Amino acid sequence: MSADDNLGAVSGGLGFAGGTLQFLAGFATTRAVTLNAGGGTVDTNGNDATLAGTIDGLGGLTKTGAGTLSLFGNNTYAGGTILQQGTLLLGNDHALGTGALTTLGSVVSYASGVTIANPIVLNSNDTQLEVAFGFATQAGAISETGGARPL
Repeated sequence: MSADDNLGAVSGGLGFAGGTLQFLAGFATTRAVTLNAGGGTVDTNGNDATLAGTIDGLGGLTKTGAGTLSLFGNNTYAGGTILQQGTLLLGNDHALGTGALTTLGSVVSYASGVTIANPIVLNSNDTQLEVAFGFATQAGAISETGGARPL
């Protein structure tokens, strides 16, 4: 996908019940996203993408592909987040919904001023935690099975 209108009317929402949405170019949308049972995967495919609308539902979100996925919505999804590749930018205190973030390497980046209460599980010694600029707070517990390396 290379443009928001490739998904139909820009005013419409986007729903996942499993499956992958792959970005073919840089992309930003304010669409609402629902993660149903089975969740959904976003493959940034070497591009930078922004989901600024609210993400809700019981499913989880998986981020794959090189590039950055920025989450700016006041999200409420409950299934947790898995970061497999690339960078995940947390641009809102509720960017991760209500579940834990599990990393398999890659970069977790915090926008300035955010406070993230979600727990983070680091499953790779290649995980990097960074603040994009300014300051941020990780209020949720950080546990590790492989370690983390701050930038």
